[in-house]
Order: sequence, then C-alpha cells, then structure tokens
Amino acid sequence: MANFKPLKQSLLYLLDLLIEQYGLSGPFLDAGCGLGDVSEHLARRGWSGKAIDASLQSVQQASATLSYISDQVEVKQHEILVESGNYKTIFLFDVLEHVPDDLGLLKHLASLMENGSHLLISVPVFKHEWRWDDRFYGHVRRYEIEEIQDLLSKAGFAVITIWDFTFPVFWLMRRVYTHFLKPGKQLGGPAQQTLDSARQYAWGKTKLVSLIEKLPLWVVVIWFQSLFKSPPRGAEVLILATKLQKAQ
Repeated sequence: MANFKPLKQSLLYLLDLLIEQYGLSGPFLDAGCGLGDVSEHLARRGWSGKAIDASLQSVQQASATLSYISDQVEVKQHEILVESGNYKTIFLFDVLEHVPDDLGLLKHLASLMENGSHLLISVPVFKHEWRWDDRFYGHVRRYEIEEIQDLLSKAGFAVITIWDFTFPVFWLMRRVYTHFLKPGKQLGGPAQQTLDSARQYAWGKTKLVSLIEKLPLWVVVIWFQSLFKSPPRGAEVLILATKLQKAQ
C-alpha cells in the first residue's frame, strides 16, 4: 500500500495531529524523501528544511514537485549516512525496513539532533504480516513493536507514542490484494527495488486505481481509521520519538 495516495493521506493526517499535540517544529530533514510529498506537506505548514534521497529519479521528481517552494526546502541526492547538519525534527518514512544496518542509520540520525529533538519514522510491523509486496518493495524485515522500541532506545531515542495508520481499512485492503493478485513486474534485486520503491505500485497503476484514489469518501475513511490508531493492529505504524542522549 506504500504508494496508494489515500494511505499517505492517512499518514499525513496523523502527522498533523502529532505536530499539534507535541509542538513539533523545523528545521526538518526528510530522509529518504521519495517524491517529496511529505516535504511539500510540511512546507505548506510553513516549515523549512531539506529533502534527501539516494535515488536520482526520485530526487528529480521531488525537485519538480518542490520547485515552487525551493526557498523553503532544499532537495539533494545522496545517502542518508553522509548527511550532516542539525535538525529539530527528522522524518524517516518507509526507509528503515530497507536498510541492513538499521541501528547504524538511527545512530547517525541521532548525531544530527540535539537532545529533545524529535524523530518520526514509519515502519511495517508484525512479522506475521509479511507478504509478497514486502519483497516487491525491497524490504529486508518487518518489526515487532518491542523490537523497534528497543532499537530506538539503543540509538539514543525514547519512544513517545506509536500510532497505526493502516487499521482497519488499509490493512484489510492489503490482505485482499496480496491474496488475490500477483505482484507487478519488478526488475533487479533488493537494492534496486529500494531505489524504485517510491515510484512503484505492487499491483500496478491503472486508470481504475487512479479513479479510486480520487474518491471523496477517503476523507471519512481516514477520520474513521484515526479512531483505531492505538494500540497497533495493522500493517504499518507511525512512531514519534525524542532524542535523549548520545548513542551508545
């Protein structure tokens, strides 16, 4: 469901709730920015920051998307591990599950933040939810809730809250399509699948999918889903954490 627009809207809806509830602010780093939709959303809220991605094609699309707000958001192509600077809020959406050294990546992000700064990540959860679309997008793992909490702690973060943005509607949709549909064609191994993941639909992008994405009912669905955000029961979660100490 990663690139299904209503799912991203569900994520952004909860993101706005977290920003308001916990007083989050920029400057921000959108690490693994994909097509730049999260950075654009933040810029519309008046935030400024930086969007980076390892994929040249994704960065080119993000640059085009964000060209009208280039004074607010800088877009760069490079790996997260070479990023420097200092940020109040870092976003790591749909990235950690692709990275072999997930702890090393989190420790590097912690080095870009002062104590009290915030990290927001989205990750697929529950190993029993592993389906063929995980392989399609180049995932190397799913996390149990206790596992991701422990990982963040080792990197110097304390989890504030964990919200599910897939249950029950998007969770059920994923169960249905991974059961009845075959994966779309994808070339290359996990590394290439990761680079392509922001621009791929596991079931293929058709005119029907585009039409479904535009249906006005999603506003109600997303609100309804927010009632089930905790405890996590679906396929992916949004985690807010704060930097407490230097990584050990």
